[in-house]
Amino acid sequence: MYASALTDPDGFGSALAIEVERLEDEHHGRMHAYAELCVPEAGVLRPSMMITWADVLCGSLANVYALPRITMTVDLDVRVVRPVPAGSDVHGIGRVRKSGARLAFTECALTLADTGELVAFSAGSFMASPREQDQAPPHLRTGGPLVRGIQQPIKPVHEIVGVRVIEPGVVEADRHARLLNPADTVQGGAMALIAEEAVLTLEGATVPTELAVRYLGAVRIGPVRAAARRDGNWVRVELTDEGNDSRLAALAVARLG
Repeated sequence: MYASALTDPDGFGSALAIEVERLEDEHHGRMHAYAELCVPEAGVLRPSMMITWADVLCGSLANVYALPRITMTVDLDVRVVRPVPAGSDVHGIGRVRKSGARLAFTECALTLADTGELVAFSAGSFMASPREQDQAPPHLRTGGPLVRGIQQPIKPVHEIVGVRVIEPGVVEADRHARLLNPADTVQGGAMALIAEEAVLTLEGATVPTELAVRYLGAVRIGPVRAAARRDGNWVRVELTDEGNDSRLAALAVARLG
């Protein structure tokens, strides 16, 4: 999440409600669970937003090991220990646990700011982009600020992404500039949200307690289509680039609460 969307008042980055500080080898984040970031019917923070916060905290830290290239998210997951009610302040710590020439493995813990209770933990892996043109933005090269101060989103995050329901279990979202990262593909957190929306449109679905996304390819044309299939409490989601011969872009798995 290093795209120009961070400065676009209508962009996906403007909806993250996160402020990041580098402390030695960790990134510390201060976040707020605005209603716009929550599942409307449940009044709790979206797991996809937890993944997105982990992407910001860990991906930007992993990028240090890939300079001058930008890192790309390989996979991210989140396991929700306890739901986060709307209006809660959250603290996050992102760490790189192991890194090599091409890959970095990360973890992130999210806690309630007032009590210190663990609410979720996340693991992920990131790789340096193989494309020479995918260079890190200047602020990552100089150690500048990652994300501006916390601001309330101007509208619900699923509306910013532009998710539309095709049928129960199937949703789409157009590929547009507000969602793109420096590698010119849809940002990983937005892909997680699109997958989550497909899950939530299934009959009888509840807010997931686990969400994992593996990123398999760039979305170059769009729209992104997410198709969810349920088996008991587990849901498998395929995300495809429909304008690019329905090329598979990501796989997601969710566990319903």
